[in-house]
Amino acid sequence: MTAATPLLAVRGLTKAFGSTRALDGVDLTVGAGEVHALLGANGAGKSTLLAIVAGVESADAGELNVAVEDSRDHPPVAIVHQELSLLPHLSVLENIATHELLLAGRGRGRRRRARAAAGAALASLGQDAAIDLEARTGDLPLDRQQLVEIARGLAQGSRLLLLDEPTASLNRPQAEQLFTVLRGLTASGVGVVLVSHRFREIREVADVATVLRDGRTVVDRVPLTDIDDRALLASMVGDAVRALDRPVPKADPAVGEPPLLELLDSEAPLRVDPGEVVGVTSLDPSAASDLLLRAWGDRPHPPGQTMRVLGRSTARWSPQRALRAGAGYVSGDRARDGVLGNLSVLEHLLGPQRVARRRLIARPDVATARQLVDQFAIKLSDLAAPPGALSGGNQQKVLFARWAPLGVRLLLLDDPTRGVDIHAKVDIFQAVDEVAAAGGGALWWSSDPEELAARCHRVHVLAGARVTATLSGSQLSETRIVDALNASSTPAAGARPRPAGPAEGGPQ
Repeated sequence: MTAATPLLAVRGLTKAFGSTRALDGVDLTVGAGEVHALLGANGAGKSTLLAIVAGVESADAGELNVAVEDSRDHPPVAIVHQELSLLPHLSVLENIATHELLLAGRGRGRRRRARAAAGAALASLGQDAAIDLEARTGDLPLDRQQLVEIARGLAQGSRLLLLDEPTASLNRPQAEQLFTVLRGLTASGVGVVLVSHRFREIREVADVATVLRDGRTVVDRVPLTDIDDRALLASMVGDAVRALDRPVPKADPAVGEPPLLELLDSEAPLRVDPGEVVGVTSLDPSAASDLLLRAWGDRPHPPGQTMRVLGRSTARWSPQRALRAGAGYVSGDRARDGVLGNLSVLEHLLGPQRVARRRLIARPDVATARQLVDQFAIKLSDLAAPPGALSGGNQQKVLFARWAPLGVRLLLLDDPTRGVDIHAKVDIFQAVDEVAAAGGGALWWSSDPEELAARCHRVHVLAGARVTATLSGSQLSETRIVDALNASSTPAAGARPRPAGPAEGGPQ
């Protein structure tokens, strides 16, 4: 089967949510045995299109044909969502093999078949996916939950696989292993639709690309050998691509000022000085997240390690005290740690002010919220709307914008650009730079070494709770960061082996 007789053919698909037209005549054709990149800025309609193809949403108009036979054992389409759709109170097995356990009939062999399918799907994703099938899913760190989400899609044995930002929470080795799996699937005739904002990954694994902008198809099935990155980017954001040519400068760190954050009693102390952006990275994302959450007051410190944040001891620390001292925390896991579905955008933007100043929202605060929407270029129809109605990039900008009125001095950034497009990233970079230029600083964990090398004054590599390497100046590059990460996984670097299963990290 080729693109002439495709696995998926979408023509003129439209979808509106209230007054917002998410899709406006979209076309998409996916052939068997290909990885098809679906590109576009946040809010372009990518996730909505995938949800309709997967049957999660219904289209208002248009044609959709999937040339795969449905069966009791294998649904025709499987989707891996950008925001994790796992049930945290269920086991890993129950999340991966839901179809087998609930839909594939009864019998003594049902759970045995389910265990075999789940185990095989996880095993295909490499050593990092050696996860206890009986572990409670919500107790796993974010990268392991992402692997479980991917394994669930693989275990269904579908002929059309939809992947919405599958590598957003994965480190480089994990992403490479996933690409190896995808190549094996396409060799057997499976069609894959891959959404990603990482052009390097697209180039590595995809064959053709379709680009959406403002709910319309603007590039249709272009071979990636026939188009360069700048042309792809221009098709995604139009004339705004010129703004991306202007690099966002790093702020100059202050000299002689007391540190904003200092990790004490460690083999290699870590500190953030005023005017400085300091990166942290680890092959175990939970180690970097735990460091940020300890600074935020939401995690206890390991034995023998203490920290001072904004001149205060963290012995009796809490998020409320951190906020009132001048710290702000931004998580890349919006669904779990950032966005509260029962609150409006207005309440998200003004929530920290209510905590810091111990007062309710007043009429002047609404004007402040509107200013923040304009300042951070947040696309929304109504301040009363829930953040879930916004694209991922706009949700992330809401989480950044809420700290601006408080004049925070220290930003704690937990993979803050996860799943956002290049345009939103530039807005986020600018927001961080403005804090640093005003004498504040940031501690920044990112799953993207290229981003850390471009944005940080120095980068610390972690193995567990310990710093194993520090890179700065001419030593700070993407290649050096990757080399230091690989070295941190060896005994010579002092790293302790990571146990599999629920012992690995705690609830995030």
